Formats: sequence, C-alpha cells, structure tokens
Amino acid sequence: MLKDSIKLIEPQRWQNFLKYLNHMVNADPMLKHYIPITADIFVFAYPVFLFLMYVYWIYKKNIEHKIWALYIFLSAGFTVILNLGIQYIVDKQRPEQIALSKENLIFDHVPTKPFPSDHAAVSAAIAMATLIRGIKTKNKFYIIVWCCMWIFSIIMSFSRIAAWVHWPTDIIAGILVWILIPSLLIQDSIFIFLKAKILYPLVKIEKTIFRFIGIKQ
Repeated sequence: MLKDSIKLIEPQRWQNFLKYLNHMVNADPMLKHYIPITADIFVFAYPVFLFLMYVYWIYKKNIEHKIWALYIFLSAGFTVILNLGIQYIVDKQRPEQIALSKENLIFDHVPTKPFPSDHAAVSAAIAMATLIRGIKTKNKFYIIVWCCMWIFSIIMSFSRIAAWVHWPTDIIAGILVWILIPSLLIQDSIFIFLKAKILYPLVKIEKTIFRFIGIKQ
C-alpha cells in the first residue's frame, strides 16, 4: 500500500444498508443458498457470451461485427486497468474485515481490494459497450441483450453487498467506471484510432492464425 494512499470509510447509512441486506439473506435459507451463486456466476458468463459472439461472426465472415465484438472486449480490458489503478491508490477495508461474526460471511472469495468493485465494473462495462453497439448499429438484439445484462449486473451487485463482500459505494464506484470507459472509447477520434491500430490488426492476426492451420476465412 502506498504511504500517501487515499483512505476511505463507508458512510454509516450504507453500512446500515449492507447490514439490512445481510440480515435478510441470513434469515432465509433459500437466499443464503443462492446468493453465493448470483454473486459470481454472471461475471463469468459475460466473457463466454463475448467469445461465442466473436466465433459466430468468424463463421459468418463479417469483419465489422468482429470489430464490434473486440470493442466490447477492449472496453472490459481498459475497465480492469482503470479499476486496478484506482485500487492501487485507495485504501479501503472490505466489510468482512469488520464483520460482527463469521455468520455474516456467506461465501469465501479472492482477497482483492474492494474499491471499485471489479465484478460491478467489468460486467457493467460489457453491458454498456453492448448497449452502445446496439445503438450505433441500430441492432435491437444487442439492446435486448443489454437489458438482460443490466438486470444480471444489478442482481450480482446486490448479492455481493448482501454476502458482506462489498460495500454499496464499491459497487457505485464500479458503475461510474463502466460508464466512463465504453463511452470514452466510442468517441469518433478514439474509435477510429482503435480500429486502425488495434482492432483491425487483431482481426488480421486471427485470419493469419486460421490460414496457418488450414482454415479459410
């Protein structure tokens, strides 16, 4: 931790909100069973969706659609980088570090820094980039997918708060990051640069690999 790191403490009203959700989950055996699942599953499902989407457009041989799929991947990647940068300079305890008892902890997790939430930032960045893709290309399918992703992100975020893994402001900060990155990358000058220097070259690399293994694109 940096000597001059920014130390944050969760406001009391948000601490009370976390305690309320945690108490509600601990009082319901069914919620207590499913919360560990909903707190993690969606963030792992999103990359699978993106991978399958890219493979589908490889099959369809549509370069522009592959470019958009890579834009969504890139939005998630830059979101991770920004998140790690913020986490490096911010010192904040996880709720579990001040838990009242072990009963508050609903599941174990990797002991990373909590602010901003990686789960909230990455999953919502993918959702935001998917929405932008749907709006820019006027494709209703991707707007519908965004609606589903947004619902899943909300469920996951509330689950991680209820599980005593994240404070509410960890989630809010993650949401601000996901709004920033995809919206920044889609700006005309930036997007043109990304296509020329990163996205199209990646598609060319993919084609070269396929040619090397004997698959025509």
